[in-house]
Amino acid sequence: LGIEVLGTSFNLRAIPGSPSYSLDLIQGKVRLFTFDENPEIRIEQMILLAGESGVYDTETGRLFRSKTTDNNFMSWKTGVLEFVNAPLPEVIKTLNRVYNINIQLASKHDSLRLTARFEGETADQLIESLQTIFQFELLREADQVYFN
Repeated sequence: LGIEVLGTSFNLRAIPGSPSYSLDLIQGKVRLFTFDENPEIRIEQMILLAGESGVYDTETGRLFRSKTTDNNFMSWKTGVLEFVNAPLPEVIKTLNRVYNINIQLASKHDSLRLTARFEGETADQLIESLQTIFQFELLREADQVYFN
């Protein structure tokens, strides 16, 4: 996967072993391209504009474009997490990614939604907030947190 920066600001998620890499563009534009042995010979390419995401599928080698839907993709830098009527499983997924923690949610809570803004909170503070908001039974075991 190659990235050519064309005057921009973006966030790249490329975790080794992940089934895909994604780039969320904040401003400007970026050219994504795939190549075989020689980076000069491009197999596939696309130009992304602000508000778009490009995803590279590591298994197929294909590129995909979509609108950026994750409002929290820059939270690692801004310290702000914002959710508007977000499904709780998506909130948990975001918290697990941003804080590198392992929160598990009982499936009976899958239909719950959250509208909230968190700024500068630690993982423990967010866990406590969710427990208070939803009146969850909280179980901690080793490095996992269970909301029952």
